[in-house]
Amino acid sequence: MDDGATVKRRRKHVDGSIWYDRPTLNLCTHCFTEEENIDILKWFKKKYLIDGKLNHDNKRGKKYTYLRFNSAEAFKIFTLIRPYIEQIESMRKKFDFFYEYYKL
Repeated sequence: MDDGATVKRRRKHVDGSIWYDRPTLNLCTHCFTEEENIDILKWFKKKYLIDGKLNHDNKRGKKYTYLRFNSAEAFKIFTLIRPYIEQIESMRKKFDFFYEYYKL
């Protein structure tokens, strides 16, 4: 299993100025089957009341499933794991956009 990624989606106003949506999260669960990914989503829902979605990549003709969490659900995950993130500098860097966006 890979780890995951903070997603920083850049947007453009009509006037050309740039802004960013709230951060979202992807969990790179590509090595699990679709059924196993569904089980992981059920676990998040049952244990933490966190909803996610299945997403798919097609690479080299093969379909891979991974998990995606919208901004509200991603913030719930961030809140749960923040104490651990703050203990490891490389993890804190991975979540820089959360700290920046939410001014933490």
